[in-house]
Amino acid sequence: MKLMWFHLMPYTELPDDFRDKHPSVWVDIHSSLFDPLRAHHMYNDFMDELEFAAECGFDAICVNEHHSNGYGLMPSPNLVASALARRTSDAALCVLGNSLALYNPPTRVAEEFAMIDCISGGRLIAGFPVGSPMDTCYAYGQNPSMLRERYHEAHDLVLRAWTEQDTFAFNGRFNQQRYAISGRARCRSHTRRSGSRAAARSRPGSGAPRWITSTAICLITATRPASRR
Repeated sequence: MKLMWFHLMPYTELPDDFRDKHPSVWVDIHSSLFDPLRAHHMYNDFMDELEFAAECGFDAICVNEHHSNGYGLMPSPNLVASALARRTSDAALCVLGNSLALYNPPTRVAEEFAMIDCISGGRLIAGFPVGSPMDTCYAYGQNPSMLRERYHEAHDLVLRAWTEQDTFAFNGRFNQQRYAISGRARCRSHTRRSGSRAAARSRPGSGAPRWITSTAICLITATRPASRR
């Protein structure tokens, strides 16, 4: 069994009468409730909590992606993960995840995840959720009838970017790239799908995937380098 510490980064200072005066905490929450000066302190508190969880020995610290809501202030979990990559040393960094259907082109996700994996020394767990309807359809205006097809095509493109040896062309229904850059120069990635809910960590330098996790959301795991330089 592996223990992961998950943070949503909620806005912690909603008014006491929020439930009575506002219809929802998601999608149409009013921007007047957000104070950037207070959010500065919240974000730094949240980062401190994640770093403390890593110090306490959790196997992974987890961040995720949500949009236009008051209970999750992380529209870009990759920004948080990149900061944690520098300020932690052993815990895996679980980004759960990037909603692939929202990215154009999806190779941006492949590149950013590869960067985080290299900065952290191979500690990334990269998650790809389809995304909630509130995020994908309401906040970002995606057509729900095409969402899963967009997701699967983007997923295939990211995997190719991580596994192809050379630059390649990609001609899908939603994504056309004449030159899709291979991510092999930035990280050595391997796809692993496990039928169990357990996660297994590899030995440093073994060349095996650092983590093998559940297929519920399809996680892409990267090998841990033999040593840091």
